[in-house]
This record gives sequence, C-alpha cells and structure tokens, in this order.
Amino acid sequence: MADDSQSFRKGPDGDVMDIEVLLDLDTNQKVIYWSDIEYHFPKARFVKKKNTHVAFVRNVLREGCEPRRIRHYPGVVLEVLEDDSSCSQATSVPTASSADTTRSSAASEDVTPYIMHHASDATKSFPFASIDPLPTVESLAILDTAISTPTFIATAVSSSIKESASVFSMPPSHRLLQRSQSMLQESSVQMARYEKSVQSGQFVQADAIMYGMQAMRKDMQEEFRVLHSEVAKNDELKALTQKIQDLESAAGAQTKRMEEMHKQSVELQERSLKMQQKALDRLALIQNKVAAILTQTYELHEYPIPRLFIVLPKEDTTRTEKVTRGIKNIFTKQFKLYFLCECGDHTKPADGRPQNPHLKHEIHLARHDGYDIDRPIEFFEKYGSYILTVLLMLKYGVTIAGVIVPPLSQLKIVDGLRDIVEDIDNVLKDIGPKVDSSIAYIEGLTGMQSQLSTSDPDATFTDSVILDGLEALEGADLRQLESFLKSSDEGRVLGNLYRVVTSEGHVKWVCLDHYRENYRVKAAQDLRDAVEEIKGKYNEATGSVEIQLGTPIAARKFYSALESSRFVQELDVTFDWSPTMQEFRDLRDAIKSTNIHHVRLQGNGLDVPLSDLFNNGRRSDPILQMMSGGKVQSLVLDGWEDFLDRIGTVPTTLHVRKLTVRLGEKWSKTAPRLVEILRASPLLTELTCWSVIDDPAPDHVMAALENSKLPQALKLELPRVRSPWHSLHTTRASVKFEAGTSRILSFDLQVESMEGTKLLRHPLVRNIYIKSEQKLSPLLEEFRKCLKFNAGLESVTIACSETNLPLACLRALQELFAIYPHQTPRLCLSNRRLTVTTNNIQDVNTVRLDLKNIDTPDIATGFLSDIQGNYTINAQTLNLKLDKTSTNINAFLRFLEVRPTQVQIQEMNISLNDGSDPDILPVLDDVLRSYCALWDTRVCLDLTNIGKNPFFAGSSTHQDSFWRILQDHSTRINISDKLPPPPSHSFSSSASVGPYHRLDYLRLAQLHDPTDQYFSCVLSMVGCISKVRGSNSVEENEDLVDSSCPTTTSSDNENAPNRLCKLQLFDCWLSHTQWHQLVQSVDVLTLNDLLIEDTEGFTDEHLAVLVNRCISTVARVRALEKPSELESGLLPSMSAANQLAVQDLRARTHQPFKIELLHSDVTDDFVAKEKARLEANSIEWVQFKILQNTLCSVEIGSISR
Repeated sequence: MADDSQSFRKGPDGDVMDIEVLLDLDTNQKVIYWSDIEYHFPKARFVKKKNTHVAFVRNVLREGCEPRRIRHYPGVVLEVLEDDSSCSQATSVPTASSADTTRSSAASEDVTPYIMHHASDATKSFPFASIDPLPTVESLAILDTAISTPTFIATAVSSSIKESASVFSMPPSHRLLQRSQSMLQESSVQMARYEKSVQSGQFVQADAIMYGMQAMRKDMQEEFRVLHSEVAKNDELKALTQKIQDLESAAGAQTKRMEEMHKQSVELQERSLKMQQKALDRLALIQNKVAAILTQTYELHEYPIPRLFIVLPKEDTTRTEKVTRGIKNIFTKQFKLYFLCECGDHTKPADGRPQNPHLKHEIHLARHDGYDIDRPIEFFEKYGSYILTVLLMLKYGVTIAGVIVPPLSQLKIVDGLRDIVEDIDNVLKDIGPKVDSSIAYIEGLTGMQSQLSTSDPDATFTDSVILDGLEALEGADLRQLESFLKSSDEGRVLGNLYRVVTSEGHVKWVCLDHYRENYRVKAAQDLRDAVEEIKGKYNEATGSVEIQLGTPIAARKFYSALESSRFVQELDVTFDWSPTMQEFRDLRDAIKSTNIHHVRLQGNGLDVPLSDLFNNGRRSDPILQMMSGGKVQSLVLDGWEDFLDRIGTVPTTLHVRKLTVRLGEKWSKTAPRLVEILRASPLLTELTCWSVIDDPAPDHVMAALENSKLPQALKLELPRVRSPWHSLHTTRASVKFEAGTSRILSFDLQVESMEGTKLLRHPLVRNIYIKSEQKLSPLLEEFRKCLKFNAGLESVTIACSETNLPLACLRALQELFAIYPHQTPRLCLSNRRLTVTTNNIQDVNTVRLDLKNIDTPDIATGFLSDIQGNYTINAQTLNLKLDKTSTNINAFLRFLEVRPTQVQIQEMNISLNDGSDPDILPVLDDVLRSYCALWDTRVCLDLTNIGKNPFFAGSSTHQDSFWRILQDHSTRINISDKLPPPPSHSFSSSASVGPYHRLDYLRLAQLHDPTDQYFSCVLSMVGCISKVRGSNSVEENEDLVDSSCPTTTSSDNENAPNRLCKLQLFDCWLSHTQWHQLVQSVDVLTLNDLLIEDTEGFTDEHLAVLVNRCISTVARVRALEKPSELESGLLPSMSAANQLAVQDLRARTHQPFKIELLHSDVTDDFVAKEKARLEANSIEWVQFKILQNTLCSVEIGSISR
C-alpha cells in the first residue's frame, strides 16, 4: 500500500477501498477529507482503527477544521461504520496515550456514556478534540527537525440508557418523571467528573464529558416540556407540579454551574496554549544560540584550550570554606567548572571500523574531577551568558551539524570509556538538580528569572532578553578562561582532553577514548621514538612537535615517521644547515601527507649550498607549494631573509590564512614577489613582515597591499628589529585593511620610544603603546605632534619611570588633551607600584588608581596630597607602622574614613608597639568598621610590647578602641610579649556574632609565665569557637551540643564567623595547667596547623590530652549518623551545630590536621604511640612533624570511616 493513499473497508469483513491522501496546509500533515469517504461510503458515520474511534482533525486552537478531515494512518486499514451498525456497535471513550496517562490519575477514570434518541445527528456535528499531552519545556528536545503535529483521536460518543421492563408498565407521565430524575442524578455525577478533569488539566476528557452533558441537558428540557404538557391535560397530575419545578430548578443550577466550569476550562486551555507557545519560543531561541556555538569554527592558534564547559555547584562545600571567604566572596569555591568532550561524526573512524564498538559519539563530560573557580563574580560576569546557553543545551538535548547532545536525563560518561573518574560519576548521579541550580544562579545574577515557572502566562518573557546577548566565545576569551581556574594539572591540558583537527579544518577537543578511535598506536609510537631520538618535543594532547634537525639523514628518518601520523597539527622545525631544494621538497611531501595546519621553519637561508647553486633562484618554491593544495593554514618563516629572493614560480592559489616572513634589505626587488603571493592568497587574513630596516618599510608594505585588493579583510603586523639576529622588536605596527579595497581602516602602534619614529604622525593611528620608560618633556612634545595629524585616537598606554610618577604624567597629559576636547582616548599609565587608568582622559571622574602597596613612608612624604578626591583607588596592601605620633597617618585615616566606597584596600597590615600613639586607635577603629563591612578587608595586627604602652592606663576610650579592633576586625594577630589588660568596665562590641569572629590565624611569641588575667585573653582567642559557634569539639566529659545551644550557621547569618585555622606558639613558657587549658580550647575538627616551637612545659601528657580530644570528638560526631546514612547527607532532624560538626569531620579528608612539635619536651617514642592510637580509632588525618635530634614526618591521606 502506497504512502499516498489510505485503505478503508465497510465493517470488519468488507472489501478494501483505497482513497487518495492529501497534504493539509493548515496542520502540515497528510489527511483524508470526509467528503471523499462519504463518496465511497454514503452512510458513513465514523471511522474506527481497531477499537479506537478516529478523531476529526483540529487546529492548534482546538477548533474543528472545515471541511472535516481525518489523519492519515500509513499501512493501516480503517473500518467505516454506517447507520445500520451505529446503534449496535459498542462505543466507548478512546484510550489516552501513554504520555497522557502519566499526567493525572484522573485520566484513567471512565467517562460515563450517554446516548440520546438523536445521537446520530449529534455525532455528525460533534467537534472532536485531541488528547495528546501538551508539550512542556522539560519534555521537549531541541532537534533540527520540525516539531511534529500532535495526533488526534476521537472523543466520547454518548450511549443509550437502557430502561428496564418495569418502566414500560408505568404511566407515561411517571416514566418521564423517573427518567428526568435519573438524568439529573447522572448529570450531577458527570458535573463532578467534569470539574475534576478541568482542575487536573485533563481538557480532552473534560470536553468529552461536556458534550455528553450538553446532550443530556437538551433531553431533560424536552422531558420537562412533555411533563408540563401532560400536567396541563390531566388534573390528577397537578400534584406533581412542585416536584417538576424542583427538578427544573436543580437542572437550571446545574446548567449555570456547567457554563461557569466551561468558561474556566476555556481560560485554562488558553493559558496552557500560551505557556506551550512560550516554551516553544524559548526552545527555538536556545536552539539558535546553541547552533551558533556548535557551528563556530576556530583556527589552531585561537583555540588553545577547550571551548565547551559547564559550571555546577561544588560538592560538599564545608562551612569552613564558606566563612573563610567573607562577605564579598561568599560564593568562592561553591562552583566547579567541567569541560565537555566535543565528539561527533568527526571522531568516527574514516574506514567505518571502530576499535571500540560500544563507544558512542555524543557530547559528554570530560574525564576530570573539575576545577575550582577563582574570582567567581568576575568569572560569571564574563562567561555567565555563554555558560547558560551550554547548560540549556545539556538540559534539553540537541542534534546539530553532526553533533549529538543527549537530553539531561540521558547524559552520562559515554559507554565504553575506560578508567572513569570517580568524582565525575558522583556528579552525574544528581546532575539534573545541579544543572537547574546553576541555571537559576546565573539567571539570578542578571536579575532575569525565567517566566516559564510563573503563574502568570502574560508575564514578560525575559529568557529572550538573557539569551539575546549571547555570542560564541572568541579566541581571546578562551585564552583568558584559564586565568579563572585553580588548576593543579601541571604540564597537562585542561580537562584531560586532546586537540584534533577535522577533515574540514575545524579544531575540536576530545577525550582520550575518542582520540584513540582514530588513532594508530604503532604510528604514534614510531613518531614519538623519532622525536625523542633527536631530543625533540612531542605534545600528544595538542598534537604539536618541536624538533631541531642536525643532518639531512636525521631529517629523512623524521619525515618517514611523520608521514604515518595523523594527529600532528603543529610542526616547528629548526635546521642546523642550509637545506637544498630537494630537501625542502622532502619536507613538503611529508607535510602534505599529514593533517598539519601550522608550520614554523627556523634557519638561515643566506648560505647557498654549492650542490644547489643552479636552483638558487627557485629554492623557496617547495615552501610555497606547502601552502598550495594541502592543509597548511599558517606558515612562519623565521630567519629566512632571502625567502622572497629565491622564488621561481608562485602557485595559482595558496590556501594559507596566516603568513609570517622577514623582509631583506633589497626591498625594492622583492616587493613584486610579495604582491604575487598576496594576490594568490584569497584566504589570507593575517600577514606579519619582520623588518630590519627603518620606517620606510611599513610604507612600502602598505602600498603593496593596497595594490593587491585582497577579497578578505587583512591584519598586517610590522615588527622592526635592530638586526637580523634579534627577535625582540623595537617598533610594531598593526594595520587593518578593508576587504575588497585594501583600504587602511586603523593603525595600532607599539614603540620603544616616542623619539625617532614617524609612524606616530600617521593620521589613522588609533592605539599607541609606549613600552619603555619615558621622560615627561619629550613625551609631551611628541604627543603634541601626534594630535595635530590625528583626530580619532582611541587609547594610549605608557610605561612611566620611577622618577616620573604616573600621577604627574596624568596631570600633564590632561592639560595637553584639554586643548583638543574632541579627543577622548582611554589612558593607562603604570610603573612597578602604581597603575593609573581612565576610560576618558577628559573626565577626571573615571580615573582609577591601582597600587600594589601603600607604606608609611609614602604617607609621610606627602602621598596623600597626590590623591584627588574624585579618583577611585584600589590598593592591594596598606602597611601602617604606628610607632610614633604621626599627623600624616591620622590625616590619611580620616581621608579613608569619609571615602569607604571610593578607596578599596584588600589587606591592612598594622603594627603597634609600646611607642604607638593611642590617639590613632579611635580613628582606626572607625575606618576598619567601614572597610570590613564593605570590602571584607583582611586586617593583620602585629603587636609588640603593646601592654607596656603607658597611654592605655588612663583612657578607657583608647582601651575600648584597641579591644574592638582586636575582637571585631582582626583576621590575623601576631602578639609578642604582652597585651594590655582587658578593660575593667564592660564595653560594647560592634560585632553581632561574638568576639574574634574574623580571626583565622594567631601567633604568640615570648609568652613567659603569663598572669591568669592575660592568659584568659589568650584562651578567648583560641577557644572562642566553643563559646560562640556551638562547639564541635567538646570537653571530654561533655555531650555534643543539642538544638537549643546558640550557634551561627551560614543560613542564619551571612557574617558567619571564621574559625581559627592556624595557631603558632614560639618561645612560650606556660604552666602545666595553662598548657592543659590551651589544648582543651583547640577545635580539633577545624584547626589545620598547630605549631609549638622552643616552648617549655608542653609534655607527653599534654599531647595525650590532645589525642584523647581527637578520639572522643570524632567518636561522638560519628555517632550522630547511622552508618547507612553517612553518604546520603545530613539528617534533617539534626541541630545546626551537630550538622556543622559532621560537615567538618567529612572535610578532614581534604584538609588534614598538622601538628608540629619543634624543640619541645615531647619524645619521639611517645608520638609514635599516639599516632598508633589514632590509627586504631580510624583517625588517619593527623600529621605529625617532630624535630628533636631527628626529623620524623608522618603523612596519611584520608580518614577511614
């Protein structure tokens, strides 16, 4: 049976009749018109497919199409039912599709049929509806084929109510009344089902019920009319009048309710259609953006690292990690970046014989445990939109241009991969919620949450706003990506991926298994051996070979191995001799038989071999032939100044895209050859011409290019060196030419000095970069000349000398450019300490100062006077040594106090001693309060003999300021000798989360026999955890805290305190009791480093107390969870403090507890016993380092649970 016809037969045994199928332009599907069916079957009422009635086709608005038609069922014989069989055939509500049955349990309920005496007429006009499920965003996949039109099947047709024999024995009026009562009861049941169907979204089932109820209502109206007629004729029946009226009233109420429910159903269906259309619009938009990413091609040099990556929430981010980042960096380390393998049709074997038949060629996560992200806010600002597109691609799936991305539910490490990384397998277990979390986070950063989940279908659809700004990454974006990643992959490519070049010349990054699918092990080993034999370098991941050939014999052996390798893409060859023309031919033939796209040849072509004297004029021909008919797209000739002099014939067409040559001194003779090469290179986009001659060279090259009129836009690089043996350029000009006309569009210039170059006066110079340190007077003079000829300068970058501070240079240039108000270039002035930038030299408000550090001498010598109030300042470090009265420092602090949003300081190092001026402390306290809240500035206090400062004795204001600085703001404290006594009166702390909430490092030195008052201050610094946070590490005879204990969690307070990570004690003399108290104050679950050096009184007994503390704390924390639930997450009924304890114990596998005992009273034998005791209790994360007479180091990787 052909696909252009549909088979029908009358009844189950009738003759088969084929009717032509036509294309329905309204629904874009093949249909058979009902009039054609009636022509062959005049009495046709409806059509069946087995036991299912075939529905008439409806449009997207669920309206019946006119003229009526049914859908085409290829290969199926449909049964036509006529008038004489319509009454006897059992009719039922068609069964919903499997997709529909999953929507609601209500879908499985049967719709009670109802048939009137005029059912056949009603059936003819009944508007059938589709029962296919509405597509949702979660259920649709992005395909590059059209979305198929939903199928339609028939709805319910009413069936007759059978009357019992007893009914016929009643009088007609009573029979009518009884039937009306039955219909009213049945109508009530159907109304309840109709309402339930509408509320559950089962609109098709609701339509079928509504049709039956409408027919039932017409019958009841007829029954009531007949009853009233009978009552009017027979006085004996007047007693039934009230009952008939009650029935009519109930029927009217039902009719009104039915109309309200029908209106609600229509509104819900319209909303559903709007949501459906929005989902389809979103999918179409995502598909377009994904197609732009997957079909973008990169050249070899533009693709240094993989381009497809996603970002997912990091697993098991501990509380310690969160709080150590502070307010500004609260999301640091919460996300990890995972690269994707770009496999597809290009990774399938060309011969059709796969090495691994189970290996699928679908995009998947690379076999790597991911990368932590540095500077996450900046990272998401730059790459957030791109990542959002890739995440949506994974969520819905895609098939574009030979690339398959399975939907998220099917995403996994591709079958057949070897040595699966365990961390990746864990990521895939619940990747769906992670992808949703990342999508929501990125959308939240833009302030544009998806409207698909909103209850208002008329809300503005903002996904298009988010996605409209997306573009595929450029080469520069990819190169910058690596700077955001915290990578430990030394010497390896990101994601353990390998770079390959497809037959079309496109660069892809694939995993090792897909790389090996087109990889011949023996050929690669031969090449590896050949490269190693002559001490070359072969990077298999990037497909690059760097080699130095000493003799023609070694060259031929290398060429032989190179010809059998498919995956070399970059070749860098240095010749130790001057090759002959034949030797260049051998190299040409070897390269043309490979997939090499980039070639770099280094050597000295000035020496002509005697054996090749007759070929001297065409010795460069084989090099040109490499670029003709092969795959070489980039050629760099380094050291071949006579290359243009040795060309005999230029091939008709060269496929090179990038070319680098050196210009000899005989420029006038070689210029025609360069023009020939340019005209034969229609794909050339970048030309680099090294020159050892002066400024006329750029003019000659640019004139030659203008005569070439290349079809492609071209970028010309013109570096100039001092001599042929130098590689560092003194001047570099970058010129862009217009496609087709070769007209110069812009001119960028890098010069070593402003003096001695005429290029600065070129009218199309747009960007100037002066590399060497300049004196101010000649610099300004050259800029005056430049501005006379130039009207469109865009940026100026200058390296300033130490004596010529950038600020002085800035003011001088601002005065000069004020004469030319139409010139508004960007400006960057820098030296080793200070960088000054502005987006508009005419606007002082855009000036930004970036300093490496600000020291006390800078302030004392008047640095403050150089900083204007309109500048934005960012300093990495502020070093303040407050050792004497300093008016300048006080003024500087006042300056910072009134500009907290304008001056950002990342770290403040503050030194106080017995000679410091206490009057600075209140000002310093006010400044730190602003900066710590706004910028999360680290505050490092170095306190030397501060307790001996006489000013603390008489001023409570000074004491309060000092202790607030210590307790509220300090992140690192270094104490030598003594602290001042704590204030005798109570003072208010500005911290709402307790004292020392930011402290993560404490160093105590020369602590000799401290008093109880002083030592209590030390214990409060070390043991603030158990007092403020709800202790994880409790005293030996104490229970873990319960839910009633006060605690601060990340969900309760974003200013959650840090916990002490490092504790060092140098030259400390403590009593036996004080050592015991200090050890008991340590949190063994959070402290990472404990150093005790040159101390007295710390003995084996105190180490045993510390070990006991570890064992008892771990035992109690482990008891909080059942063994079967250790890996499934925290118990929801657990208190916040206990949850925190469990998290910290788990984190110990990644951050061990290091104990260093240097020159203490602890013996090596006792340490070994304690280590064994810890291991016996499955605690293997404690590392010891003991230095007495010998060094003993113990390192064990993870905790055994």
